[in-house]
Amino acid sequence: MRKCRRPDLFWLAGFRIGRRVPVGHRALRLRDVRAFGIRSAHGGYRVSALQAPQGASARIVRPGRQSSNPDPGPSLAIRIGSGALRAARLAARIAPARSGPLAGP
Repeated sequence: MRKCRRPDLFWLAGFRIGRRVPVGHRALRLRDVRAFGIRSAHGGYRVSALQAPQGASARIVRPGRQSSNPDPGPSLAIRIGSGALRAARLAARIAPARSGPLAGP
């Protein structure tokens, strides 16, 4: 596992059963997740109202540096299927976290 260059930035998954866990490189089934949250020193966001195809999963990836983002943090990658897809749909709501553990400092 590659060490995070941004220790102030992390993702959490809130499961439908009420448990919260850090998101890592192992894929999580989206059908089990109620919401994802990201927290940094600058604030937080929540990704909720997830609707995805059967078998969809999410995990953390580490994008490479780019001129527009020279110090990228961990990113949430969502896999919506494998093989040839005819059609697939993913819906999510992304909003700033206003209170709780994922709110800004």
